[in-house]
Amino acid sequence: MSKRIKKIREDMSKTTNYFDSNDKRIGILSLLSLILIVFGFIIAPLIPGLFDRYDLSGLRFGTYKGQPIYYEKGNKFARYVNYYSNLYSKLIQNKDNSDMEYSIWNLAFAKYIEDIAFLDLAKSNSFYVSKGMLNKHLINSYEYLDSAGNFSFKKYKKVSDYQKFKIHSEAVEDLLSSNIQILLNSSFIFADVLLNSIKEMSKIRRDISYVTLSYQDFPQDGIISYAERSLNLFKSIEVVSIRFKNLGDANDAYEKLSNDTPFEEIAKFYSDDIVNFKGVASSKKYYFDFDLAFDRKEDVRLIFALKVNEISKPIKTKNSNEYEIYKALSNVYNFDKNSEHDISVVRNYVETYEPSIIEAFLEENLNKVIAEMNTDGVQKALRNYNLSLKKDIVNLAYNMSVYPSTLGDELSVFKNSKDFYDIIFGLKENNWSKPFLADRKVYVFFLNSDGSYSIKSNDIITENSILDNLYHANSRLIIDSMLNKGNFEENFSNAFFALQNFD
Repeated sequence: MSKRIKKIREDMSKTTNYFDSNDKRIGILSLLSLILIVFGFIIAPLIPGLFDRYDLSGLRFGTYKGQPIYYEKGNKFARYVNYYSNLYSKLIQNKDNSDMEYSIWNLAFAKYIEDIAFLDLAKSNSFYVSKGMLNKHLINSYEYLDSAGNFSFKKYKKVSDYQKFKIHSEAVEDLLSSNIQILLNSSFIFADVLLNSIKEMSKIRRDISYVTLSYQDFPQDGIISYAERSLNLFKSIEVVSIRFKNLGDANDAYEKLSNDTPFEEIAKFYSDDIVNFKGVASSKKYYFDFDLAFDRKEDVRLIFALKVNEISKPIKTKNSNEYEIYKALSNVYNFDKNSEHDISVVRNYVETYEPSIIEAFLEENLNKVIAEMNTDGVQKALRNYNLSLKKDIVNLAYNMSVYPSTLGDELSVFKNSKDFYDIIFGLKENNWSKPFLADRKVYVFFLNSDGSYSIKSNDIITENSILDNLYHANSRLIIDSMLNKGNFEENFSNAFFALQNFD
């Protein structure tokens, strides 16, 4: 028996040696074939993604945990930019509105980072997506749907392996991100003491009266007096002008105008729309208009030294590389106190550039009104100044979304103004506040004798409403805490209890 076993082993050894010696080339070819198969069916479809991921031509916008964030065509960041651009396109009347463009890109970047942060949180806590949920999500992918919105196997087959890989990856990320948000919100439990505190806060009201003066109450005599003290500012002249994009064009035009070429002809030649050119419109310009438009005082004086039909040399406009040539159509006018137009121009100038003059006048007048109300009675003083006493109810809703503000239309602009709430909740009964400047008006407030009271129980906000509002606000607080690494409890306190010692 042992001899037979020994013989079998010798035969197997010979067979093995035979294959080892004669099939080396076949083994090498098989290995190469296997490598080609793996490369062709698995690695090759992923190569575009590898290059896309590390495309150095992308625009770098920032980092998340030290990893650079790029804007690349077709990625989620780019889709957010397109989404917000379309959403706010109606607001961008001027295509050169850089502030709005910056806001759109900033908003898209913040949303993209928010997604990454939630995904990172889900992965670090070992979240997973069930196969059934993933498949349900995948068959609703836009790339697989027909015109009727149904899954199309034909469209599915046309999608490349790499694209399917991207769709699958994004579906997993979207589901993980949404699941972590749902979990965070559903596990955010509010203690009864918090709900009761909010209910008590919603009951607190201040019954106030107030008197207000606006910029329009600044008298015409004050406007005329200001103009007569600054006569030089409000000199005016009728002019027409042509604007040029560079000094070379302006000098060429000036030379032609000096050789009696008609002003209208030059204006048409340099018009942005020659076909629809309808002539040059004249306008009445004031000294301060030119003072604001030009860098040099001597250029302003040059305009007011022009004689009728005389043409100025090219003048550079402030903060621009453009130039203008002016033609005088009238002599210089002085301020006319009987001209409604002149008075309106001066009023607009004072409101825009010298508002402190108006505000000081209004404050002084309101202090006089308060003094007379304290001595002669409220109604008599109001009649003397042709004013009315207005009323409103202020609840403790500063910087809060838990329950609505009670402010009426006129005072609703102050619902997020800490200064306003500090004044109202700092008032003593039967006392007037100091003048409060805001929104081109001056206010004084009065706390009525029954001004602090609790409202009826049927007017108190319901617990369900509080919870709905808190959960909505909580999602924003979670994001803020994740992105800014702030203290969650402190953020919560700042959001809902910004006004301390309110009782």
